[in-house]
Amino acid sequence: MSYDRYKNKRTFKVGDVVELKSGDPGMLVKKLIPGSQYTCVWMTRNGELQDHVFPEACLMEHEPVSFVFDANRKETEEILGNYK
Repeated sequence: MSYDRYKNKRTFKVGDVVELKSGDPGMLVKKLIPGSQYTCVWMTRNGELQDHVFPEACLMEHEPVSFVFDANRKETEEILGNYK
């Protein structure tokens, strides 16, 4: 069960950024639903807002990917292009 047996608390709260354990982009928890489920929202690569209900067992805290900028690396130049 997704509730803490001793504190009766959920793992996530509205506003938390989560991701699927299978590894999708970060999603925002929009609503808590009885039965250990969450409505999450995210933007697609096409800029469309999507939402879906997920069981807590499928979610984990989102780990943002950090990017280290190194102007001397050719790969950085190719990735950033005109954004520098």
